[in-house]
Amino acid sequence: MILTDNDIKSRCVSPGDDINFHPLITNFSDDNLGAISYDLSIESVLLDVCNEKTGYELAPGGYIYVKMQEMLNMPQDIIGRIEEKNSRMRMGLVVSGPTYQPGHKTAVFLRVHNISSDIIQLRKGMKIAQIVFEEINPSLGKSYADRTNAAFQDEFDYTGYSNYENEYKKEIQKVSDIKESLEDKEMQIYGNILTFMGILMGIFSLITLNLEAFSKTKITIPYIISMNLTIVFAIELLMSIILIFINKNINRKKVMLCIFFIAVTLVLLIGIMCFV
Repeated sequence: MILTDNDIKSRCVSPGDDINFHPLITNFSDDNLGAISYDLSIESVLLDVCNEKTGYELAPGGYIYVKMQEMLNMPQDIIGRIEEKNSRMRMGLVVSGPTYQPGHKTAVFLRVHNISSDIIQLRKGMKIAQIVFEEINPSLGKSYADRTNAAFQDEFDYTGYSNYENEYKKEIQKVSDIKESLEDKEMQIYGNILTFMGILMGIFSLITLNLEAFSKTKITIPYIISMNLTIVFAIELLMSIILIFINKNINRKKVMLCIFFIAVTLVLLIGIMCFV
């Protein structure tokens, strides 16, 4: 059964001075009470675990976590579900939150995603979402507070991944590895394209220069050989330098040594051409 406004208020406001009374919602306000829900208002915007702001401009496509002004103290027979507000949904805000289980005592932390094409200003006191409470069968085995892995119990300050940090970091690392693998493949493709272009350029240059050389009767065979070798080594030198910059996994020391020998050979060939 979903709690109505009267049910919610009766669980939040003590009828007297009962010291054993534990309100379902701390910082309860009648202004936030709906027919079958309670509006949640922003307390601060979480830039990271230790950095909070009272205001934030959420860019299109961006998302951020926010802390609510309300705190929950879920009894054994109630669960709470986070729902979007109609007005905020029409602005282009998507608000996500967990299901709060029986026995869960915590501040409320929500994720806000801007799917609109506009910048949306988030500010303290802004009603961003609503929570719906539902009464369940009280025959509960273990409440959230009784679980040994209740990582977010008594979370009054944002703890990020909490006890799940080591497990989730491994999963995030896998995504990073995939990204690096794709980047490596991309670099290999660029390298192959440049190599192919270098080969075509070399062949075209050799054909053009040889045709021109053979058309001149005063050009000697040693000069033509030296000229061809000079072009080949010049292209190899250029390709080696390009590969250093586009391939981060290449053995740079070996390539630099190769470039040195190519450069020396190139200088010698140019010298030979001058004397032939």
